[in-house]
Amino acid sequence: MINRLPTWQKFFYQELLRVSDTEFEFGNHDCCLSVCNCVEAITGVDPAQGIRDTYYDEQSANEIIRKRGGLRLIASTQLKRFNLGYRQRNRRLLQQGDVGFFNTEAGLTLGIIDLTGRHILRAANIGWERHPLSDLLCGWHVGKI
Repeated sequence: MINRLPTWQKFFYQELLRVSDTEFEFGNHDCCLSVCNCVEAITGVDPAQGIRDTYYDEQSANEIIRKRGGLRLIASTQLKRFNLGYRQRNRRLLQQGDVGFFNTEAGLTLGIIDLTGRHILRAANIGWERHPLSDLLCGWHVGKI
């Protein structure tokens, strides 16, 4: 598995700040690409390669998700493809910068664990929305620390 960058916390924080006032937009600041941007900040590798710039609205996003077998399969495949992480069956072992799925009113959502290690963040209407870690259904470690 690839290592996290030596100053990954700084780069992760900068990415969180960069989009803190950004409106939700499919293909830009959505639940998948916002998390992928954070993973890239942490590892230097873009897990959205091959997906980025292939959708631009909810309909085209859903089409990509359907064609690729669902959000969980996409996340798992992309993390494995770039040797970025592995599935962690014990959610309690996930930590800052790791990614996971949880349910929201909008359905299954991908998020990333914040720098406090106490919340999972997802792209919101503007910036980020914080959820308790207890909402996690499953997750992946991202990079070796």
